[in-house]
Amino acid sequence: MTPLVVVVAYFCYENALGPFIEGLVLFSINYLVRGDAELGSQLGTVAVNVAIPYGTMLVSILIGLVMIVRLYFLRPYQYRFAPILLSFPAPVLWSLQDFQLADDFYVFLPYAAIGFGAFLAFVIHRDQVSRPLIVLVGVVLVGVALANTSEQINAGAAYTLKGTNINLRDQREGALEIKDRLGKDAKLASINSPQVLVLLHQENPNPYLWITAGVDREIEAETRGGFEEWIQELGEFDPDAIVFFGEGQSILPSAHLTEGRKQKLLGWLRLAQFSL
Repeated sequence: MTPLVVVVAYFCYENALGPFIEGLVLFSINYLVRGDAELGSQLGTVAVNVAIPYGTMLVSILIGLVMIVRLYFLRPYQYRFAPILLSFPAPVLWSLQDFQLADDFYVFLPYAAIGFGAFLAFVIHRDQVSRPLIVLVGVVLVGVALANTSEQINAGAAYTLKGTNINLRDQREGALEIKDRLGKDAKLASINSPQVLVLLHQENPNPYLWITAGVDREIEAETRGGFEEWIQELGEFDPDAIVFFGEGQSILPSAHLTEGRKQKLLGWLRLAQFSL
C-alpha cells in the first residue's frame, strides 16, 4: 500500500494526477486498440512471451501459479490468502484482452513467488522428505538464481524482453553522438521512440510519445483540430530531428492507424525528411 500512496502523492505534487489516471486507466477503456486477435492467438502470444524470456524460471513460475490456483479448491477456505485469491483473476482476464510483451507478465511474478514459496513449505514439512533432498533443492534453486545473472545464459531472454542487445551505455553514447552532431540546443520530437529524449533529458513537444495501440484516437479526441492539427503542431515546432521507430520495436508506428491518418503522417514525414 505504501508504494501506491507514495506514487499518488508524487503525481499530486507535480499536478499530474489527472494525466496519470488517464494513461493508467482511462486510455485503456476509451481508446485502446490491439487488433482482432482470436483467443487462441492471444494465448499463444502469452505462452511465447513467457516461455522464452523467463526460461530459467519457467518451472518455478508454473509450479507457483498452479499452487495459487490450488488455493481456490482447498477446504477449509484459506482466509489468510483472501487478498491474493480475490485479486488474481483481474490480471488473468486483462491479459486475455491486452498482453503484448514479456514485461506484461511482471504483474504475475509476485503470485508465482508466493505460490512457489507455498510449494517449498509444503515439500519441506512433509515427514518423509529427507534432509539431503531439502539441501539438494536449495542448491538447485541457488544455481538457477545465479544462472539468471549470467549474461551468457540470459542474453537470449534479455533480447526477447527488450527487443535489442544494445546496452544502456551504448544507448547513451548514441544519444550523445546525436547531441554532438546537431548541437546541444537541437530540438527533437519522438514518434514511437522516446528513448533518445529520455537520455538527453529533453521533453517532447506534445504528450504523445507513441501513436500505436489507439493513441491516434486519443489525439483525435483530445487535440483541438484533431489528428491533422497534431501533425501541424509538430511542423510548427520545427524539430531538428525526428526520433522515429527505434531499435527493439516490432510494431510500426502506423500499424494501428486508420488509412487516412497513416497517409497524413507518412506524407508529413516525407516532407519533413527533405526539410530537416
